[in-house]
Amino acid sequence: VLCSVLMVKLIFQPRVHPLVTMMRLGVIASAAFLILMMGSRGALVGIVLGAAVVVAISIKRLHPQFFNVRVMSVLVMVTLAMVLAIVLSPWFQDNSTYQRGTIISNIWTMQGLEPVQGMIGFGSYTSFAEQAEWYFPNALMDPHNLIIEISVWYGIPAMIGFILVWLVVAYRGLWRQWIDGDWRAI
Repeated sequence: VLCSVLMVKLIFQPRVHPLVTMMRLGVIASAAFLILMMGSRGALVGIVLGAAVVVAISIKRLHPQFFNVRVMSVLVMVTLAMVLAIVLSPWFQDNSTYQRGTIISNIWTMQGLEPVQGMIGFGSYTSFAEQAEWYFPNALMDPHNLIIEISVWYGIPAMIGFILVWLVVAYRGLWRQWIDGDWRAI
């Protein structure tokens, strides 16, 4: 998020002291370097998506005629192809990815076996851990995924609501750019 904000500042606030510009570029480069060194694929995807959104909004603001249904359809298809190529690559598919997939699969299985808990959630980590230990003894069950965690703690309807809220924010704030003041207008 910090890198995205700094990229926006670089693009839309170009008339600042050169030292400020250099510091912003330094922070972006440092963050990218640290993310690559840590090997955090999620953070890397976040910084790349943030940059893509900043570039897309910039182009849409400067040249709105470029954003029509045909161009957007092609962009979505190319993006999906790139995402699939990266996700299915050996760099991305390792034991960590396999373990996370197993955890998510086990959680969905638990919610299917406990439909009430699936609807209202487990409420706390302790309650979830006890149930998880009963269904999957000695298995790693920490979801390590915000959307799945919302499903576990608060239930599937809350997870669907969370996703819908972010889809509305993305549609109104990014696609349509219906922002009439500050973020609460979205």
